Amino acid sequence: MIRGVVLALLTALLLAGAPAAGVAKVKKAKLTCKQAKRTHVRKLSRRERKRVLAVRRRCAKAKKKKAATAPAAAPVSPSGTGGTHTPPPDTPTPDDPDYTVPPPDDNPHALQVVSGEFYLNLSKATVLSGPVRVEFNNAFAEDPHDLHLARQDGTGPSYAFGTLKAGGIEAKTLNLSAGAWQLFCALPQHASRGMTARLTVTQ
Repeated sequence: MIRGVVLALLTALLLAGAPAAGVAKVKKAKLTCKQAKRTHVRKLSRRERKRVLAVRRRCAKAKKKKAATAPAAAPVSPSGTGGTHTPPPDTPTPDDPDYTVPPPDDNPHALQVVSGEFYLNLSKATVLSGPVRVEFNNAFAEDPHDLHLARQDGTGPSYAFGTLKAGGIEAKTLNLSAGAWQLFCALPQHASRGMTARLTVTQ
């Protein structure tokens, strides 16, 4: 009788631990700490800004937990004083929940283009002519997008980033001449639904 009870308990435990038939596990791509740290949130929508800040808070908690488990360093005594050294107060980093987002990068030869459904947000409206590092950031999108840059007057070369999957980031250095440039996603109906932006390139 005892053997029968034990077998019944083991059977119940195995059934409880097994996944229900027909239930598919869907793994959703998550925003990484590195992506959240690199992305300017000033021009993002409220939902996406909350998502970035939530990732930063999660990363900050993991960082603090890791630091708490590390062995503490022994206090250092200044030479000849016999006292203990007081460490300086912590300086907030982009991973901390109370971190204040700095203004967009003032580098006139760098531009970040954040894409989503259905918009293109530029980190700045004006850059200087010459080599410009353009980062195409599709980390907050749910669908694939591409990016094209062309002069509005139709002259000179145009540039294109290939289609990026949701969550993808790509950077290129492009030689932009002075004038007005049009940025857009060339996938069907994406530009007409709002995925366009205007960039001014000055001398």
